Amino acid sequence: METYIFKCEGCEGQKPIPIQEAEMAEIDERRPIQKHCPTCRTMTNWMLAFPDQLPGGDRRK
Repeated sequence: METYIFKCEGCEGQKPIPIQEAEMAEIDERRPIQKHCPTCRTMTNWMLAFPDQLPGGDRRK
């Protein structure tokens, strides 16, 4: 299981979240994942904070 830094769309807080392989396909398609934010205290969308660090090579080319 890999851990990535995600950003809450509600409060913009960042948090490391362990991700399973089944969830990686969803993240690769730039879809947000739904997780509970301890700061907002609600279910919010979380986006990858550093999308260039996804496995699969350099995307800036």
